Amino acid sequence: MTIGKIFQSFSLFALAAAVLLLAKPAHADSISFQLLDPVQNVSSGSTVVFSALIETTGNAAPIYLNGVNDGVDSPLILNDDAFFNLTPLELDANGSYTNALFSIIVPTGVSGAFNGYFDVQGGTDSSAGDTLATSAFELDVTNTSTAPEPSSIFLFGFGLLAVAAFASRKGQLFN
Repeated sequence: MTIGKIFQSFSLFALAAAVLLLAKPAHADSISFQLLDPVQNVSSGSTVVFSALIETTGNAAPIYLNGVNDGVDSPLILNDDAFFNLTPLELDANGSYTNALFSIIVPTGVSGAFNGYFDVQGGTDSSAGDTLATSAFELDVTNTSTAPEPSSIFLFGFGLLAVAAFASRKGQLFN
């Protein structure tokens, strides 16, 4: 076999491989996913609900919404039951859905800024698990705990002692 024939065979093999790779069937299994209020201010000890708009984008076939991948900074707790209980299993071509998607439970005594994410998974069939879209969110938590700070307790106690001393002294002056 000559070098020319080897090069020709290799060229034909490379061309066939390129055609097979480029001929991969295209499928537009995409959605648009938007949290309606991705940044929220809440008080500690509360639960906040995040709602979203999910739309198919130029699909000829339905898109299945099969699952989620989500997370939030500790110690907050993400509850995705609303996605599994309320969201339709599939969206038709040019379909949309707007409703509650998940909630965040904020423990008492927590404050600060917390971040999280929510990925919608699915695809063109009921067993697909591709990440279709993702959205980030933020919670700014204010601690509204009624427990007084130690310095407040000290000032209150000092004030009580001052009033008691003044009352005691006043009682001695008028006797």
